[in-house]
Formats: sequence, structure tokens, C-alpha cells
Amino acid sequence: MVYETFLMQISSQIQEALKDQCRVRLIRVQKNNGLLLDGLCMERDQEPISPTIYLNSYFCDYQKGLSLEKIRNKILETYQSCSSLPELSPAFFSDFSFVKTRIVFRLVNAASNQALLEEIPHIPLLDLAVVFCLFLSDKPDSQMTALIRNSHLETWGLPVRELFSIAMENTPRLLPPSLKSLSSVMQEILHDNLSPASQEDELEELYETPLYVLTNQAGIHGAACLLYPHPLKNFADARKSDVLILPSSIHEVLITADSSDIDYDALSQMVMEINRSDVPLEDRLSNQVYRYSRKTGRISAVSHAPESVGISNP
Repeated sequence: MVYETFLMQISSQIQEALKDQCRVRLIRVQKNNGLLLDGLCMERDQEPISPTIYLNSYFCDYQKGLSLEKIRNKILETYQSCSSLPELSPAFFSDFSFVKTRIVFRLVNAASNQALLEEIPHIPLLDLAVVFCLFLSDKPDSQMTALIRNSHLETWGLPVRELFSIAMENTPRLLPPSLKSLSSVMQEILHDNLSPASQEDELEELYETPLYVLTNQAGIHGAACLLYPHPLKNFADARKSDVLILPSSIHEVLITADSSDIDYDALSQMVMEINRSDVPLEDRLSNQVYRYSRKTGRISAVSHAPESVGISNP
């Protein structure tokens, strides 16, 4: 079955199963780094937000032999889990008093999101862009959000700099930072996946790596913690040095103390190769290596890697 036929059949089967609960329609959504995904948008009367379930991975499951019936059932289960969407007034997006305490920011790569950035308020930051969302979920680890667009800012009559100030107050509160050594993070992973003997071999090498993982406590879009006022400053003060930042993904960054014998471009080459081989397109943040200055409190790029990390879309 070709992809387009798969989309149409699944859409028809889901609409038949849900009948009058909602209207099901196929949509194509531009995600991070130019990635386009096809999804089912479930529109329910009198609700200002609608869940979207993306179908691309389900088509991969179908190609591997999973039946349409099982795929339909999995999608219906996912839809039912979305039934706990927060109850919002239809005026939610138009009345700024409803949304002010829910505005948060994220970081994305600028060169790979040029088309998207034309439609949304953002602030340039080196090769990145600070973008804004409404945090809709009651639980931080669910990360139910809605991207803030230019039309929202026009409705609210709000300049983007004020939007940033509000997000700077909300984001650390709603998504507190987390800083752990890479060895401790890997130890948690290895504990669940390797035998004790293998763990010892792997951890012996990890303990020699002075890298730390900076993210938020949910572990989702945690690279935004770079902009929080305290994590980098506290790390730099504790080590009495500047801080190097390696962008692992949009969800986390690796940080370590700077030193004179570090080859920034070699580190950047490593980051770029890991992006290409191990990081999904939609999760890539940057190929650059950054440095936080303890003296000025500013972040600068110290490498010269290609800016785009995905699909450049002018």
C-alpha cells in the first residue's frame, strides 16, 4: 500500500470509530528543522485546542507487518489518552490574562527553521532562535504545548521583548533545571540495560569524562535551560572558569569547564557527526560549540561549523 492510500484509509477508519465524538481530518505540520509530518487532527466542538496524532511512524509499523486494525486500535488508545486535555475557555487564546502565566520559551536552530520563524515571534541568539509556546499541561513531563504565532501577538498587542520577559519568569518555574554528571546519567541508563560486568567497563571510562548534562526536570526541550539565570553561572563560579557548552539536542546540552588546551573546532566536528548519526532530525539543535563567559555572563560561539542542522527552508 502506498503512503497516501494508508493515510486515507486510517483517517476513514478512525472517523468511523469515533463517529460523532469529533471531526477527523488529515493535516501536514511543519515541525522542527523543516521536518514535515502528516497527522490526524481531532476537532471537537466548543474546544479551542485539538489533539493531533502523527502517522509517519505508524506507516513504518505497517511496512514492518503491523495490520491496519492494530494500528487503528493503537491510534484510538492514544486519542483516548488525549481526552484529559485541560479544560480551556474558548477565550483562552484571545484573553491575555488566561495565558500570561503559561508562556514558556524553547530553543531551535535558526537556519533550519527559516520558514517557520517567519510565522512565529522569536528572538535571534547566535545561530539559534528563542521561540515561545503556551504550556498547557498540568504535569511538566507531558509537555502539552501550543506554539505562539504572530497572530497571537497581534491579538494580545504584545511586543516580542515583553513576551520574552514573561517567558523568562515562567519557564524556570514551570520547568525547573536539572544538572547531573554525564557519568551518573549514563550509570542510570546502563543499570537498566547492561550486566554488572559490562557496567563496570563502561563506567570506568565515563568517570574520566568531566561532562555534565544540563536539561529541565522533564528532560523535554531542556536546552532552553541555557537561558536560565543561575545554572551556568553557578557552574562557572564553582569551577572558577568559563564554561564550554556542547548542544546535544533540543532537549539537553553538555557542559564542562573550559581550558586552554581544548580544540573547539574538533569538538564541533564531533557534535556535527553525532547530530548526523545519532540525533533524530527533529531533535537537532546546533553544530556549534559555545562558551559561557564567567566575567560577562554571556554566551558566544567558539567554533565555525555549518549553521544548518536539518532541512534548510528559505
